[in-house]
Amino acid sequence: YSQKGKWHRRRSPRNVIDELMIAKKQKYRLVHFNDDSFISNPEWLNEFASLYKEHIDMPFQINACPEHITEEAARTLSKIRCLKVKIGVQTISDRLKRDICRRFENVARIPSALDYLKRNGIYAAIDVMYNLPTQTEAEIIEDLKFYNAIRPSEIIPFNLIYFPETSIVNIALQYGLLNGRDIEKIKNGGLVADYIKDQKLLC
Repeated sequence: YSQKGKWHRRRSPRNVIDELMIAKKQKYRLVHFNDDSFISNPEWLNEFASLYKEHIDMPFQINACPEHITEEAARTLSKIRCLKVKIGVQTISDRLKRDICRRFENVARIPSALDYLKRNGIYAAIDVMYNLPTQTEAEIIEDLKFYNAIRPSEIIPFNLIYFPETSIVNIALQYGLLNGRDIEKIKNGGLVADYIKDQKLLC
């Protein structure tokens, strides 16, 4: 929005509940909120929790960022039948997060976030990513050591997939991990991955 700074649009709790009440006629058994900022606002979450318990009261799962997962948030989620929270970790390498993924989460928040969830009976899963441009064997090993130490309920690994016109495509080009043919494939909806030069890293 011109001259208005950064905005974060979000639906009101009442609006979300109204849609779920309509969908409830289809007799669904589980709700998945695919929104990484779902619990970012404590006031929003508390209002949603009250309405959800009263009108929906179905098991559900969400995505979340570690910095949003407080003990109070975990307790609230548990009370309204949240079964699973999935956290996008990708990597614990500050270099890869900052320079490659353009993500700025504080890795130090991850262990406490998982602990809050597990202590409140919530299945705590993490997403991790491999084949990031310039990712080294040493960084992969440090990732694995960290995951072993924090013991999430589940580790969900993903291979990097390139999407058109994204900065990570330009980074991969810069390091010779993609070529012109790859770029055309990406633009046409092809899935291009597996660009670690030393494939033994993932064997």
